[in-house]
Amino acid sequence: MASVNPLSRELVFKIVYYGPGLGGKTTTLEYLHATAKPEYRGKLVSLATPVDRTLYFDFLPIRLPQLRGMNVRLQLFTVPGQVYFNATRKLVLTGADGIVFVSDSQAVRADANLESLENLRDNLAEQGRELRQVPLIFQHNKRDLPDLLPLEDLDAVLNPFRAFSLATSAKTGLGLYEGLEEISAAVLRAFESRLPDAMGSGLGGFDAIEGGLVTALRDASPPPSVPLDAVISRLAPPSKPWSTMPPDSTIGDPSEDEAALGA
Repeated sequence: MASVNPLSRELVFKIVYYGPGLGGKTTTLEYLHATAKPEYRGKLVSLATPVDRTLYFDFLPIRLPQLRGMNVRLQLFTVPGQVYFNATRKLVLTGADGIVFVSDSQAVRADANLESLENLRDNLAEQGRELRQVPLIFQHNKRDLPDLLPLEDLDAVLNPFRAFSLATSAKTGLGLYEGLEEISAAVLRAFESRLPDAMGSGLGGFDAIEGGLVTALRDASPPPSVPLDAVISRLAPPSKPWSTMPPDSTIGDPSEDEAALGA
C-alpha cells in the first residue's frame, strides 16, 4: 500500500503491470524508461531469461512533478506472464496500489488474456482483495499488429465493470503515457478517499500540472538507441519458482529507489 513520509512530504505508490506472457508488459516499461525525461526516471531493472522472457520482475521508479508541495513517486513493476511463475506473481502483486492489465489484442491470444485475468482475481483473493476494489485500467496492447480483436470486444470480455481502458502499442508508444497518467490519478484518488475528512483532499489531480502529466514526463527529444541507465540481467530459469524474494533483492525498497533516481 502507499508509503507516506510526512517529514520529506513524499508519497510512494506501487503500480503493477499484469497480463499474459509476451503481451507487452516489459516493453511498456522499456519504452517509458527510454522516453521519459531523465530527471523523472530512475534505473530500469529487468530480470529476464536468455530469450527475453521476464523471469521475475521488471522495476522502474518514476518521480512525478510535485503536487501542492508533495513529492510523488511511482514504483512500476511487471510480473512474469508464464503460469509456471505464479508464486512470483503473487509476491510482486503484494501491496499494489494500482494495476495496469496489459491485454494482447491479437485474436489468437483471447484465451491467454482470460486466463491471466482469472489468475489476477485468484491472486488478489488470496490477499483478501477484490479486483473491482483496486484502482485498475486496461491497456489493450499491440494495436500496431494485424488480426486484432475490436476494443469493444476486448472490453466486453475482460472489463465488464467498465474500468478505464485504452488502445496501446508498447512498440510505438501509443497510449502508454496516457495510461500511466490515468492509473496515477486513480491511485491518488483512492489514497485521498482513505484520508480522514479533517485532512481534506489536499493534493487535487494532475490538471494543475501544465500540459498534464503526459507532457510533463515525456521527453520530446529522440531516445537513445540503448538507454544508459538500464540494468538488464539475462538469467537461466530456476529449477522451481521462487516462493520468497531472491537474496539481496531491493524490490520495493525506498532507499534503493532514491539511489536509482539520484536523490
